[in-house]
Amino acid sequence: MSQKSVTIWLSVALCLLYGSLYIYQYTVFFKGEHTFYNHVNRVMKAAQSEEWGEATFELNQVNNMWERGRTVIAIKNSGTNHALFVTALKRLEAAVEVKDEKDVIKEGREVIVLFKNIASLSPRF
Repeated sequence: MSQKSVTIWLSVALCLLYGSLYIYQYTVFFKGEHTFYNHVNRVMKAAQSEEWGEATFELNQVNNMWERGRTVIAIKNSGTNHALFVTALKRLEAAVEVKDEKDVIKEGREVIVLFKNIASLSPRF
């Protein structure tokens, strides 16, 4: 096998691997109406309405999505933004647990911004 053939095969394999990571990420976090963003927004809306049972339910949905897709995100983007996102998600959990509406809104917004960054094709910051 020539050098050119090996290079082409490796390039195709890498493109397929990277493409499959994005397809999996899409199916876990963005497919349908139950997207990651929708669940985080529902957590914030439930906190504003002081429906803490609903906020906890939606937060569990967020955590389930994160557990299913965190490995893909870590493979694609395991840096400072990933660590900040995980920390913000834990702070959101804590805010829901202590029923602090203001912190739920603040942390929910931070989770959304950081998730947009780590889930994008090219991180913005």
